[in-house]
Amino acid sequence: MDIFVVREDGVNEGGLGAAMSGITAYYSPGVAFWIAIRYVLDRCATVQEGVEVLREIPRHEAITFLLADPMGDMAVVEASPMKTAVRKSEGDFIVSTNHFNHPGMQDIDLFEPPDSRIRYDTIMRSLRNREVELSENYLMSILSSHKGLVCSHRDEIGLGTLWSVVANLNCLRIFRAEGHPCKTEYMEDTRLIEALNR
Repeated sequence: MDIFVVREDGVNEGGLGAAMSGITAYYSPGVAFWIAIRYVLDRCATVQEGVEVLREIPRHEAITFLLADPMGDMAVVEASPMKTAVRKSEGDFIVSTNHFNHPGMQDIDLFEPPDSRIRYDTIMRSLRNREVELSENYLMSILSSHKGLVCSHRDEIGLGTLWSVVANLNCLRIFRAEGHPCKTEYMEDTRLIEALNR
């Protein structure tokens, strides 16, 4: 996805999806997250390949990378300049917001947005306790909700939801809302399918 700073989320032609959640302005010499995401999408076909790349590269900042592929493999790579840890899926989903969850990353002293854990817990409960089939529309409804500050409006501290992306990796359908998804309708982004059909 082309967002106002760089390409931050994406899906490649094989259905590997990669996304990021920023943690803090903690910088060190290394590979910036947008370059890492582009490399993973350009060179990797599976979550496991992406995890291996993200573990090996020197990291520029503290960040989480969410990876998923059409085989149902999902992982979150929690990365900092000092170390990385990998979380695997919790059943048929995995969640990542703007903080580290892996026990091995809790000793890193980082700023995290005050609503990150609230959003994480709200999304986890919505997915665990759902009474409907997991679908693009259901995910869009969670991400558009103000319940648990998921669609976050933290203008007073310069934080909040900047964009939202939902992708079906089996059929390469990508939907994105540029801005707050409570106000901006998700639109299908067909650039990948169009490129593959040329």
